[in-house]
Amino acid sequence: DPLRPRLLVSRSDLAAGLWRDLVAPEQVQAAGSLAFKMALVAEGRFDAHATPTWRSEWDAAAGALILAEAGGVATDLNGEPLTFNRPTPTYAGVVAASRATFPQALLLARASQDLCRAAGLWSNTDVDEVK
Repeated sequence: DPLRPRLLVSRSDLAAGLWRDLVAPEQVQAAGSLAFKMALVAEGRFDAHATPTWRSEWDAAAGALILAEAGGVATDLNGEPLTFNRPTPTYAGVVAASRATFPQALLLARASQDLCRAAGLWSNTDVDEVK
C-alpha cells in the first residue's frame, strides 16, 4: 500500500523515537548500514528507507546506484536527487524508495525530521569536522 509503506529505518533513529507517532509498529523495522537498507529497498524487501538525520554521501553512494538500477528513487529531504563529491559531503536526511511509495516516504521523513528538531536531536558535527 503506497500510503502505508513498509519502512526500513536506522536503529538510532528508531531508538530515539523519531518514528513512534508517525507509523504503526508493524510498518517499521530497523537495520544498520545506509547502503544495505537502500539495497533491501531495491530488492523489494521493503518499500522505503528514510532517515531524518544527517548522513554522509559515501554511505549512500553504492546504495543509491543499486536503487537507481532497480528503478527506485533516492533523494534528500528536499526531494532533490542525491549528488556526490560535494564540498560538504553530507545530506540532511535521505529517502530511498520505490517510485510508488516515494511521495509518502518523503512526507514521513520530513515529519520525522520535525520531531528530531523538536527533540533537540538535530545537529551535524560531521559538517564541522569536514570544514
